[in-house]
Amino acid sequence: MREEPILVDSEIGKQIGFTSDIFNKQSFLFFHNNELWLSVIVIHPEQRGKGNFSKFLENCQKHYPVIVVPTPLFSMEEIVKKKGFIPTQIYCEEAQEDIDVWLKCSGECKAIS
Repeated sequence: MREEPILVDSEIGKQIGFTSDIFNKQSFLFFHNNELWLSVIVIHPEQRGKGNFSKFLENCQKHYPVIVVPTPLFSMEEIVKKKGFIPTQIYCEEAQEDIDVWLKCSGECKAIS
């Protein structure tokens, strides 16, 4: 059960830098069980390689205690590794199976999904 998606340029999106000048409007996040899921992240081609995703992750970490990145593309995977995310698996109720994710907790992670 997920909550409504957080869309590019939404009020919450703007607070964390999830804006249309950097991210494609088809991108979205969602917040569930105290976790921010970076579900679909597409950065405009002209904005890639400028540190925008790293800055975005830093903003997210200031506002959310747990950030989950499901199956990132190679370039994003390299960034989440550098930012201290750890690879793990989380059971997904919708898919009825474990899924691969990269996880970062500010503080101690307890029960995750």
